[in-house]
Amino acid sequence: MHDGTGRLPRIAHVSMEFDSHLALVRAGLGIALVPRLGRSPLGPGLVAVPVADPVPSREIIALHRASMSDSPAIAALLQALASEGAAAAERAA
Repeated sequence: MHDGTGRLPRIAHVSMEFDSHLALVRAGLGIALVPRLGRSPLGPGLVAVPVADPVPSREIIALHRASMSDSPAIAALLQALASEGAAAAERAA
């Protein structure tokens, strides 16, 4: 994201909660990368700008109890996650 700017980012604040990220931005203390899925409505004064180069990605890991390995519901969920992941990768390419 900073390639070609000639500057490295200066990270001054770190937070684990997306609402805290938004509060820091609202206070004029910087910018934040917050996934659409994990954030509350932005409210007045904030604008979401899609990131294009590079497109952000995330790793999703599905865990289940070993005793549930033969569950049709678990199999369906894992298949749906894999299909959506493949579709998302194609859209990003």
